[in-house]
Amino acid sequence: MKDFTVKHKTYGEGKVCAVGGTCVSVSFKDGVKKFSAERFFGYFTADAETTEALKREIASELEAERERGRQRAREAEEEKQEEERSFRRELLKKLKSYGFEGFLHTTEFENFRKIVGSGYLYSRAELKRKGLFFSDRAIGGIITRTESDIKRHARFYYRFGTPTNFDADYFRPVTLVFDENLIFDQDVLFSLGNAAVAAVHKTGSAEEALGFDWERVFRAGYPSDVDIRIRNAEFLYPEKVPVSRIAKVYFTCDAAKKEAESFCGAALRPKLVSDISKFEFLRREAR
Repeated sequence: MKDFTVKHKTYGEGKVCAVGGTCVSVSFKDGVKKFSAERFFGYFTADAETTEALKREIASELEAERERGRQRAREAEEEKQEEERSFRRELLKKLKSYGFEGFLHTTEFENFRKIVGSGYLYSRAELKRKGLFFSDRAIGGIITRTESDIKRHARFYYRFGTPTNFDADYFRPVTLVFDENLIFDQDVLFSLGNAAVAAVHKTGSAEEALGFDWERVFRAGYPSDVDIRIRNAEFLYPEKVPVSRIAKVYFTCDAAKKEAESFCGAALRPKLVSDISKFEFLRREAR
């Protein structure tokens, strides 16, 4: 670099020998000293030409240092995200060991028709914002107490036959199975129980979710009072999920499937399945 001569208030005349990172090194008779690049001209004076040239040099190096800092931050974030993806792969593997098919959303047939028509499964908050009406099987008092953040998420179960399924009075139920790879999307939440309950633990960390009691979540049969909350474990997806992420749709009978074929597009029709066994909760004696 150019040999800049500068004068310090205390140490006298010196020569700038290096500008690097956030420091400027200046050589004096008694040795080299380092000074803050950002406050350099609070300590030193120089002629006008030297001052302007040195300011440009310092500004360039400070920007380079900031960019190095941004790069380090990006690399740290990428490392953090890859670690999270690794935990999510492990979590997905664990879910599949319990027979997990995908993220489940059970709704009324007419709601499914509207979902297909809009192209999205919307969160409760998005439905309200757009002025869309859907038949709702949720208990009003619970919804009133549900936190606003939860209402901004589309909600899914991990398993068929949750306590909520058993308690809801469906007319013509349809179960949408969404792509298991939703688990890798950003800002999703894992809830160890009914997400509407404020005390239920919710986390965006798959590492934490790996510690959930998944054996109890997937336990077969109608749950005991002890298991009811945990069996309602949920997966929360922000705002909306496109219909293109549907992996399968279950109907209670062939007639319902055939009716759905009339309004589902070519991409969705092969995913429609009639299987009454997925609707065990409709059998009152199963309770």
